[in-house]
Amino acid sequence: MHCQQWLEKSGWWNKLLIFHVPNERRGGVGAIVHFKRLGVRKGVADYLSFGGSRDAAIELKDVDGKQDAAQEKFQREWEAAGKVYFVVRTLEEFQGTILALALFAQNGNGVHTPTAVLT
Repeated sequence: MHCQQWLEKSGWWNKLLIFHVPNERRGGVGAIVHFKRLGVRKGVADYLSFGGSRDAAIELKDVDGKQDAAQEKFQREWEAAGKVYFVVRTLEEFQGTILALALFAQNGNGVHTPTAVLT
């Protein structure tokens, strides 16, 4: 998936309060300790979006990918707090999720309009 590139090209990156959470924990023991000290939390979704009337978490998985126990726990906690959680498996699913979230991301002028929709 090329989700980040699409967010930037479409203009949504600058219009939504959305960010990627670098919690992959690649590297040796030293890297894991370093990220833990920084406050990285296991299981957090790949993207978090805030604003409008809905906060959302987006977990990226490939076609065969499954959530691990920490991700399932985070999903339960997130949804228990009244927030929405998505597992997306393709770029098209990611695009649709972002466009749906954008409907809720209003400012004083109304709904944001993307510069490019699905390109």
